[in-house]
Amino acid sequence: MDLKKLMKSPNVDKNTFGAFVRECREQKGLSVRAFAKILGCSAAYLSDIEKGNRYAPKKYLDKIFEALGLPEEDRQDFEDLAGATRGFLYEDINSYMGQQPLARVAMRTAMESNASDEDWQAFIDGLRKK
Repeated sequence: MDLKKLMKSPNVDKNTFGAFVRECREQKGLSVRAFAKILGCSAAYLSDIEKGNRYAPKKYLDKIFEALGLPEEDRQDFEDLAGATRGFLYEDINSYMGQQPLARVAMRTAMESNASDEDWQAFIDGLRKK
């Protein structure tokens, strides 16, 4: 399952993150029990995450990411997928947005002007040049 392609899909729902985790786990040849042991949780808990019945808390997201051996450049997409399946932005973004009034203005302005990926990339490139 291609994580970047998945994140662009309009079909992301509460089951998508769990399905992604299950597919990656199975590709590694790990059973639910074996993977749960690596994560330090019960097999039932992991099964609930994979079925979309439970959301993975931050402490498990990092462990899942590392245990699946995903490339570091996919970390943001992985965290965004987890957040998208919850129906809200991921905690780190919510916390930042809550503390930065101009970031909220920027987001609303981008929404109102229907900013494209190219617009956002130019904005990101500008910030990285600092």
